[in-house]
Amino acid sequence: MTIHIPDMKQDKLKKTCVVFLGSLDHDLLDAETYNSWGVDYLKYDWCSYGKKHETEPDMLIVGRLGWSANLRDTNLTPDEQYTHISLWCLLAANLLIGCDLTEMDDFTHNLLCNNEVIAVNQDVLGEQAAQVVNQDSIQVWMRQLSDGTHAVGIFNLNDTDVNVYFAKYLPILGLKNTQYRDLWRQEDISDTNFFIPSHGVKLLKVR
Repeated sequence: MTIHIPDMKQDKLKKTCVVFLGSLDHDLLDAETYNSWGVDYLKYDWCSYGKKHETEPDMLIVGRLGWSANLRDTNLTPDEQYTHISLWCLLAANLLIGCDLTEMDDFTHNLLCNNEVIAVNQDVLGEQAAQVVNQDSIQVWMRQLSDGTHAVGIFNLNDTDVNVYFAKYLPILGLKNTQYRDLWRQEDISDTNFFIPSHGVKLLKVR
């Protein structure tokens, strides 16, 4: 069975992000028009980011992308796909699956169905991560969670693999805790000297 969802993207404001007409004061007319065209999925933006607004960096580009005869593998490496999902979860962004579900392999399924990673995205506190460290092409993003812990992503922007001694960043992050959970591997860890591949990530929950 092929799943196909005709979709549209519309902005709630008077003007869209690219200065086309938006839907402000025309919601019902636009909804009826889209329905008459057979659209059954509408991505409704506010063209605004930051506090009081939801971050929307757009569709996930993992797995097999496109449709019909135009399906292709993502251009992202496996490590870049981990980075992609980790950043979206840290930012509390909507997780809009952009791949063909009927073509999903085990790697993509596990990528999208890791309950501990998804729990960060769905945390009820709704806080977005902030970039706290940006040194030598290593970025550290941190997000407060509702249970008092923090989700931390350590991103390697280098074109080479690196070893990162995470403990040196604790004073910068304002953390004194020493309990760590590797969210992708779903295991508790004690060693904070991390190997992070090129364009890869280490995603942690810090207590």
